[in-house]
Amino acid sequence: MKGSNSRFSHRPQQRYSNTAHVQGGMVTDADLTEAGQIHMARDEAQNTVTVASGTPVDGGAVAITPEGPALAPGWVIAEGKQGDLRAASDTTPAGALGLFADQADLPLGPALPEKPALLYADIWERPVFAMQDPYLADPGLHGAETTYRTRTMTQIKSARFEDEDGLKSLLEQLTQGKGAFARTGSALASVKPKNTEIAVDECDPCADQIDIVPTVPNALFRVEAIRVTRDAAGRPASVQFAWSHENAAAIEHTAALTDETARDAFARAKSVYEFFSDATEAQIGRFDTDHKAERPVLSATLDPVADPEPGGNGGDPFSHVRRWDGAATVDLSGGPIKKAMGTGKMTLSGQTAVLTLDSFSMELALKDAEILPGDYWLVELRRFAAESDRIRLVGGTDNKNAPPQGIRHHFCALFTIESGKPQALNDADTRRLSFPPLTDIPATHISFDPECPDFFDNAENVAEALNSLCDLDASQVAYHPSEGCERFDGVKTVHEALEKMCKVQDDTAITRVLRLMMDWGVICGIRVTLPKRFSTMIGWTGGTILNRAGQLIDVKAGKFDLSQLPPENIHGKLNEIMEKEGEICLSLAAGKDDALELHLSDRKTAFGPTDRTYREAVDACIAGRKKVDFGKVYRPLKPAEGKIVESVLNVWANRKSLEGAVPLSEQDAKVAKAVNKTLVQEYAAQATPERADEIQKLIALAEAEMNPDDLRGAARDRRRMQLEATKIGILANAEEEDRSECECLHLLPPCPPDAGKAPYLVPVGCLKMDPGGNNRPGAIAELCALCCRKQALTWRAHRYFFGSQIDNLFAKNQDRCCSVPDKPNVDIGPWLDKWDDLLFKPIPRPKPVPEPDPLWPPKYRPDVLYDPSGPLVYQPDLSGKVVNVKPDVTRLPPATANEILTGNGFDVSKDVIDLDDVGNPLVKIAELGGASGEVLGKRAPEPGDKVVMMTSGGKVVDFVVIQKGSGKLPYETDAQTELRVEKVISKIDLPGRDGKAGIDTDGGAGVERPTLPTAELDAFAKRLDELVVMKSETETEVIRLTEDRNKLAAELGTLQAGLRKSMEDLDQIESRRAESERTIADARTELESMRKAQGELVVSLRNEQPVDVLLADNPDAAKLLRSKGILTVADIQKNPTTGLTAILRRAGMSGTEIKGLATEFIKR
Repeated sequence: MKGSNSRFSHRPQQRYSNTAHVQGGMVTDADLTEAGQIHMARDEAQNTVTVASGTPVDGGAVAITPEGPALAPGWVIAEGKQGDLRAASDTTPAGALGLFADQADLPLGPALPEKPALLYADIWERPVFAMQDPYLADPGLHGAETTYRTRTMTQIKSARFEDEDGLKSLLEQLTQGKGAFARTGSALASVKPKNTEIAVDECDPCADQIDIVPTVPNALFRVEAIRVTRDAAGRPASVQFAWSHENAAAIEHTAALTDETARDAFARAKSVYEFFSDATEAQIGRFDTDHKAERPVLSATLDPVADPEPGGNGGDPFSHVRRWDGAATVDLSGGPIKKAMGTGKMTLSGQTAVLTLDSFSMELALKDAEILPGDYWLVELRRFAAESDRIRLVGGTDNKNAPPQGIRHHFCALFTIESGKPQALNDADTRRLSFPPLTDIPATHISFDPECPDFFDNAENVAEALNSLCDLDASQVAYHPSEGCERFDGVKTVHEALEKMCKVQDDTAITRVLRLMMDWGVICGIRVTLPKRFSTMIGWTGGTILNRAGQLIDVKAGKFDLSQLPPENIHGKLNEIMEKEGEICLSLAAGKDDALELHLSDRKTAFGPTDRTYREAVDACIAGRKKVDFGKVYRPLKPAEGKIVESVLNVWANRKSLEGAVPLSEQDAKVAKAVNKTLVQEYAAQATPERADEIQKLIALAEAEMNPDDLRGAARDRRRMQLEATKIGILANAEEEDRSECECLHLLPPCPPDAGKAPYLVPVGCLKMDPGGNNRPGAIAELCALCCRKQALTWRAHRYFFGSQIDNLFAKNQDRCCSVPDKPNVDIGPWLDKWDDLLFKPIPRPKPVPEPDPLWPPKYRPDVLYDPSGPLVYQPDLSGKVVNVKPDVTRLPPATANEILTGNGFDVSKDVIDLDDVGNPLVKIAELGGASGEVLGKRAPEPGDKVVMMTSGGKVVDFVVIQKGSGKLPYETDAQTELRVEKVISKIDLPGRDGKAGIDTDGGAGVERPTLPTAELDAFAKRLDELVVMKSETETEVIRLTEDRNKLAAELGTLQAGLRKSMEDLDQIESRRAESERTIADARTELESMRKAQGELVVSLRNEQPVDVLLADNPDAAKLLRSKGILTVADIQKNPTTGLTAILRRAGMSGTEIKGLATEFIKR
C-alpha cells in the first residue's frame, strides 16, 4: 500500500494471531496496521477453507434466474477474499449485464464484449486518503491527517475466448494464477548497499571524486510499476517505474496547485509528479486487449498540471497529484531508458533493470517475468540499525529475490457471455454461484462425483443422484456376498440375489430350524422311474426334498438322459461301485443358481456324514471301550475247565441263593483263579490306568475279606467259590458301569454333524447298469425308489404308515373323559368292578432278547434308559395285574411255594434241592435237566417252564428253570379230561365192584348165586341205564367244551398276538411322539428367541431413522432439530422434553409432541 507508513511488519509465515501493546510503550503505525492485516488474513483464510470462490444464494453478486445468470449488487468471494459489488448509480442498472458498465469500483471501465467472453471478479485492496475522502481528517484536529483507509475493490472484468479450448485454457490459468490471471507480477528484486567511499556529483563534472559521508534515512522506500505495455502475444514490452523514499505518501488536489504557496509547499527539488484520478487508481492490474486502461501521467513539473492522454480520463482533468523521487521507462527489447526523471539512475543490463541510489542499488530481474501495473517492492531503511540491517528488502532472503509485495489480485470466474447475453450455467457453476449458508445446505448444492457410471453418469449433485434412486433397478445395485455364503457365489447384483432367493429358500433362521430340528431327505413325492429298460433316460415325479444344509427345495417332475450327466456329477468310478455294492445311488441336489442337478455315487457319498441314533452312538461308545473278550479266554479251556468256569458264573448270577452253598475245590480254584486273572489283565490292558487301579483295589479288598485260608473243610471250599464268583462280579459290574457311562454320555441329543461341502446330495433311489467307457453311465437295467433312498422321518410320513394315533386315543378315552357315571346308592361292588375292569388291565411284557454270548455277561438287565421303540401313550405301572412276572416265593414253605408257582403256570418238579444237604447244587440241577452252556437265572421264567425249588432251613430261597416250556398258561388236554371223568365215574358205588363176588354167566352147577328181589334188580338196571345216558351226555358235553376251548384258545392267541403287536406299535409311537414334542418345544423356544431378537432389531433400526420420518409435514421443525445436532429418533429420546420444547418453539411444536411421535413410531 502507498501511504505514510514506517514499515509493513505483517509476516504471514509467523502465523501471529493478534497484537498486544506493552504497558506505557509507544504506539506505532506499523503495530496498528499489522493488527488489521492479521485479522484480514484470518478472514480470508476462513473464507478460503469454507467457500473458496463463489457467490451466496442470498445477496450474491450473481442472481440465477430462469433465463440464466445475471449480475446483481451483492457479495462475491474470490479465493477467500470477500468483495461487495456496487453500482455507481443510485439505481440498479437494467438487464442481466447492465451492472457491468456501471460499477462503482471500476469507473470508465471496459465495454461489454460482443464475442464470447468469460466474466470474472477481480478483488484487490487500494488505499484511500483524506485528500480523496475529506471525512478521514477530523476538523477538530484542524484537518490533520491521522490515518488512511483501504478499500476492497470489487471489479467485474471480461476475458474473450475463441472456442471451448480457449475457455478451458482461461479457466486453467485462473485456477493456477498464471497468464491473464496472475495474482501479482513475478519479477524478483535484489538490493545491494552502495560503496560509500566514492560518490559521483552529477552537478560538478569536473570533480570525479569528493569526500562524503552519506547516511541512510529512516524511511520506507518504494518502487512501483506505473504503466505496462504489451506486445501482440501479451508479454510485457516496456515498463514505467517510479520510486519514492516516502512510500509515495505525498498527494495533493490538482486544484490547489493554482495557489503558489500550496504549490511550493508540495514541490521538492528533483522530484517527479504523478497526475492521477479515481479512474487511474481503479484500473490497476490486467484488462482484456480490447480495452485501454486509464493510466496516470508522470511529469517533472507541477505547473502546469499535466493533461490526460487524448481521450483519457473520460475527458476530465486529473484530480490529484502524487510525488515520487524519480521515474524511468524500461524498454524490455533492449532499447535505451526513456523518460528518466528525478533522482536516482535506472539502467538496463540485458533483461535486468538496475536502479542506483545514494545508499543502495536495486536490481529487477525482468526476463520472462509477468509485470502488472501496481506491482511494488519495498525496502526498509533504518539509520540506527546494525550495519547488516540498515537496508532490508521486504520479502527477500538476504536482500535477494523478493517478489512484488502487491497489489495482490483475487479472481472468481462467474459465467460466460455470447453476443452480449449470459449463457446457461452447468450444475457445478450453479452450486458455486448460489451457495447456501452452511446451516442449510440443500442436496442440490452438494457436488456428486459418480463412480457408478452405469446409473449415476448424468448426476452432478446429490439431489440428482437421490432422485435417480427413485428409478433404481435391482440389476444396477451391486451385491458382494460375504465370505462363506456359498449360496450367492457368483452373484454380482441385488437382482441376481433376489432371483436366486426365489429358487432356493434363503431365510437363515428357517434354514437353521430345518437343519437342527427336522430330518433331512425326501419329504414327499419324488418317485424315480425308468421309461424304457436298457436306456439311459430316467424320469421322476414332483415332490420336495430337504438337504443336509437345511435347504427346502421343491422338485418339479422331469426327466433326464444320464448320458448327458456332467463328469463332475459322477462321484467315484461307476464300475467299482457296481462291483462292490451291486447298485449305484441316484441323488438330487441344488447346483449353480439353485438349478436341480442329478448325481451318481456310492452309498456313503450319497448319505454324507454319519448322523447316529442314540442306540448307535451308545453301541459305538461301548465298542470303543473294547469289552472283555470272554470267548477268547473261555474257548481254549478243556471241557472240565469250562464246567468249572460255568459253575463260578452261575454262582455269581444266582448270588443270593447259591453264594456260600456251592463248593470249589482247591484244584478247581486254580482254574477259576487263572481265568479271572486273565480276564482282569484283559480289562486292565484296555481300560484307563485309573480304572485298572480301581479294579485291582476291589479285587484286593475281596481277597482280604473272603480269604479261604481263614476257614477249614467244606467251608473253605465254599469260600473259594464265593471269592472267585465275587471277582467275576467285579469285572461284570465294571463293564456295566462302562455301559452306563456310555448311555449317560450320549443321553443328550447332539447337534447335527457338519453338512460338509456342497453339493448336498439327497439320495432318491438306486439303479443297476453296465457303465460305459470313460466312467460314463451305461444302459440301465433296473431303477428302484426303495433302495439307497433317504426318506425323511416326518409326522406326515408317520401318519401315512401307522395311521392317526390321535383318533384311537380319543375313541379309547371318550367314555371315560366325556361321560360322568352316576355314583351308586347301592351295590358298591359291581360299580368298583366296572372301574377296576376299565382301568386295571394286564400289560404283557416283551420277551427279553438273549445276549450273543450266553455266558457273558453273567447277568442281564433290561434297558432302563429311553427306548426309541417305547410306548407313545403313557401306561401306568399296574404291577398288581401284570402277568409274566417271576413270583416271589422267598422264605415260603415248599408246599405254599409249590401252590403259587403252579398257579402262575409253572410245572413244578417233585424234586426239591436242599442247599443244606446237597453237596453241589449245580450238579443236582444238571441231573434234573438244567441247561448247560448258559447261566442259570439269566433268562426270565415263563408260564409252562419246568422249575425246581431250592430250599435252606426248610424255606424256599429261590427256583430255577430246568426245562423251557411253551411260554403259555397250560390248558387241560382231551386225555386229561377223559381221565378226570373216568375218575369221577370210578368213584360211583356199583354192585360187584368190590371184586369179592362174581356172576356165573354159564349157569354152571356148584356155583352159589346170590338171590336178589326182582324189584331191586329192576331198580339197579334202571339206575345203570341212567348212568350210561349221563356218561354219553357228559362225553358229548366234553367234546363240545373241548371244541369251544380250542376256538377260544385260538382266538385268545390271535388276540394276544395282536395285543402284543399293538403294544409294540404304541411303544414306538409314544417314543416318537415324545421326541417330536421335545423337538417342537425346542423349535418354539428358538422361534420365540428369534421373534424377540427381531423386535429388538426393528426398534434399533427405527431409532436410527432420521428425524425427517417423524416431521414430514413440518420440515422447519426437522431443520431446527438438525441444527442442534439431533439427527435421529434415538437422539430425540435421549434429549429432555424441556430442551426439545425450547428448540421446537419456533416451529410450533413442543417436546412432549415430538417425544410422543417418536415413541409411537418405535412401538408401531
